Amino acid sequence: MDEELESISKSIDAKIRDRATISFNASLFVKVAMVAIGSMIVAIAQFMIGPADSGWSTWQVIGIATALIVGVGAIFVVITERDASDDLAAAREALTKAQRAEREFESYVELEEAIDQLIELYQAAGVMRGAIETVAAKGINNEILIASTILAASARSLSIAMDFGQSDRWTICIYIAEKDLESERYVLRCIAHERAIKCDLANARSWPEGTGLAGVCFSNRSEMILPNLQADGVRSIFASGVTDSRPDDAERYRSMVAVPVMVQGLDRPWGVVTATNDQVDHFSYEEAQGIKPDEGARLLAGMLAVGIAVARAHSEVSGEIPQES
Repeated sequence: MDEELESISKSIDAKIRDRATISFNASLFVKVAMVAIGSMIVAIAQFMIGPADSGWSTWQVIGIATALIVGVGAIFVVITERDASDDLAAAREALTKAQRAEREFESYVELEEAIDQLIELYQAAGVMRGAIETVAAKGINNEILIASTILAASARSLSIAMDFGQSDRWTICIYIAEKDLESERYVLRCIAHERAIKCDLANARSWPEGTGLAGVCFSNRSEMILPNLQADGVRSIFASGVTDSRPDDAERYRSMVAVPVMVQGLDRPWGVVTATNDQVDHFSYEEAQGIKPDEGARLLAGMLAVGIAVARAHSEVSGEIPQES
């Protein structure tokens, strides 16, 4: 619609210029041919008047006729000069109203999109709750199975709630923190994922604590958002220590969010939920109308924490050992 209004604006400007040019040329003709020359003829006629008893002379008739023409020309100039300005004001007012209507229409479209995202976020919460109820009813305490079940059930709604486009390259991943016996450090292993470009779970990378966005999120125990991973200085910080970089990383991972999964009773995050997009600023700290894309990652991390807590509570009651793998 912007292009259409721009085209209308140019068309109006062209018509106004044409009208102004015509009015100017007509006014110039009237001023020169009718007013200026006519005034000269009237003046000359005054000197050419014959004796009083000779009746109306030819020059008197010419002078009277020319005077009338000058009067008509003067009236024409007044009318045309006023109309041109009125046309310009009316055209500008119409264009202003059209631009205002366009802005209102765009705000309605944005509001409609925000409502759709909110609906999908609500539906995602509903299917996650249903998945948790199902695994609880079956007495399942395998935490990896619980995580994959929750994500699989809600993946479609989450991708819409996170505003992922059909042409976007995006990921939603769940990582579990496992302690490496040799280094005594935690490593985040991907146990469930949904991606625009499918790949085997075995090919997903693991992140040592403090390395990459997921590892830093785990170490800091706080949510992190990177609007532009390729910005100066940002990539060097979060890519430091990464040993499994891939050729298309810079194109596929440009905007990211990571949320720790905080389960009651643990003194560190159970794991981390991450989401990525290949569009810069898809995830951002900036305020936005409606639902922000990172809300989906927060919802998944929160519901996952509930599912793990329910499984562990059931295990304590039944005397079973929670299964992480």
